[in-house]
Amino acid sequence: QALITKLGCKVIVMEEAAEVLEAHVLAALGRETQQLLLIGDHKQLRPGVQCYELTKDYALDVSLFERCHNLRVPFECLRTQRRMRPAIARNIHPIYPELRDHPCTLG
Repeated sequence: QALITKLGCKVIVMEEAAEVLEAHVLAALGRETQQLLLIGDHKQLRPGVQCYELTKDYALDVSLFERCHNLRVPFECLRTQRRMRPAIARNIHPIYPELRDHPCTLG
């Protein structure tokens, strides 16, 4: 926390936020933080919690990212993918029906 305070970051960007425990997100915030950007996928891996009882009793396996999504906090979703060939991307279509292929994936 001392390092975070010393850095004085106004914006925190957290990638793979769906896999990060809420406590870890809170620990990354400093007094100077004005904006938190959570990037991730609530349909993929959840945070790993070592104690099953805490997971069961307190839902610690739900990340802040997923909790915000469930509470309908406004978000933006990827609509065009640029990494997979269309033949591979078709395999995830049942999970992400709105996802489209960018022309750069066609070649």
